[in-house]
Amino acid sequence: GACAWDVLAQFLIELGCAHIDAGDHSAALRFLNEALSFTLSEQRQLQQKQPHQRNTAIVDRILASCWHNLGVYSLESGRLSAALNHVEQAVALRTQPGSPKDQQAAQSVAGCADCYLGMGSYEKAIATYSEALSIIEAAFGAKHPLTAQLQVKLCSAYTHANCIPEASKYGDKGITALASALPADHHLLSWARLKHSLAQVRGGADPAAASGICRGAIESLRTRLGDEHPRVAEAPCHLA
Repeated sequence: GACAWDVLAQFLIELGCAHIDAGDHSAALRFLNEALSFTLSEQRQLQQKQPHQRNTAIVDRILASCWHNLGVYSLESGRLSAALNHVEQAVALRTQPGSPKDQQAAQSVAGCADCYLGMGSYEKAIATYSEALSIIEAAFGAKHPLTAQLQVKLCSAYTHANCIPEASKYGDKGITALASALPADHHLLSWARLKHSLAQVRGGADPAAASGICRGAIESLRTRLGDEHPRVAEAPCHLA
């Protein structure tokens, strides 16, 4: 079963994530750093044991979660270089030989892409989102909501790179999959429509119609998530 440090570290990570969602970044950082400290301490103790006594799987799993969520914290705090450094460490653990190609691996790979997108490295973002998409699609199928979310992120990356046909293609796929799996007023569907509408504007669509989609999506996001949520905070830039 899980040992005491494992339970405590996971609990601290969950507290950190809850505070990220609540916008309390100071508390989030404190809890995530405590989890990281516990896990690194356990890793050092493990390294001192004889090879046949070592069981690194739990340590690697918790350590990857620490690094990934510290990356999420740093990204939402606007510290892109730090975020990329943290998430790359999570990717190294979650994609090492013998590790499953699963949702967690895809999330960390996509986290790197989020950083590249924020840094303006659109080609890297596209390649890395595509890598994450291939992992998720293999694990869950083409119409799963997680697959759809990565398709929408690819839509955004292609839009920034001014590759509008590809942006529209992935936006259409993502919205279709989300619409078939989620309620019509779900915030992920509103977010997808918001991203797709920017591609439509760049592609020469009717600005008034695209603006109407934007405003409707933003209002839905505000209703569901509140004005302070990162997806709402970034929304007004789509109206420019």
